[in-house]
Amino acid sequence: MAVKQTAGLAKKILLTIILFGPAFILALIGLQRCEHVFTELDDYGPAPNYSFTSSEGVEMTQDDFDGNIVLMTVLQPLCPDSCSLSFWHVDQDLYQRIRKNKKKLGAVRMISYVVDYEGNPIEDVSAIRDMMYDQVQHYDPNIWYIASGDYKEVYNLENNPELEEEVNGYFGEEDRWKLMLLIDREQHFRIGIEGNTEGLIRKMKHYIALLQKEYDKTAADAEQN
Repeated sequence: MAVKQTAGLAKKILLTIILFGPAFILALIGLQRCEHVFTELDDYGPAPNYSFTSSEGVEMTQDDFDGNIVLMTVLQPLCPDSCSLSFWHVDQDLYQRIRKNKKKLGAVRMISYVVDYEGNPIEDVSAIRDMMYDQVQHYDPNIWYIASGDYKEVYNLENNPELEEEVNGYFGEEDRWKLMLLIDREQHFRIGIEGNTEGLIRKMKHYIALLQKEYDKTAADAEQN
């Protein structure tokens, strides 16, 4: 008799779990406001003011990119064959991903200053502009800007000593133009790494995703509050 009573009680408990368990779990999740945990990028402080003339002949300044995540790079006249960065991977892993995911990455922009192989700015960027239209699938100059101007305006890291110390592990000041720099919506530096290998470019793709998650989380918290 005791065995039958125990079996009956077990069946009732199992039935209760089946019927009410999922609802209980959902309620618990809602109460605890479960959040995705991810690593936030360091904030290295405001980027220096920068300006340039786009390959389309438009004068632009830092103010034009408020509210945008900006990836800053440098290109040379013989790109894509001879570049300080891996042009094909920047195109495929960064630009094409941004272009194809405008709903999520619509606020991401790329700016590439054109310099010679000693790092000196080049005024006439028409050859690089033509190359972009020829080599980059569905090239959009309003996503990936080809810039004529002094890249040193933004690559000068004197006011960002922590970032300067970090990137000097890659290159000294004379070769700093070989770096990719990530700038957030508030125009603050968030990371700087080389762009000459597929692995490092994939890292930059990851860093952009982390920065986007940071903004998504901020937006979600604002809605809940």
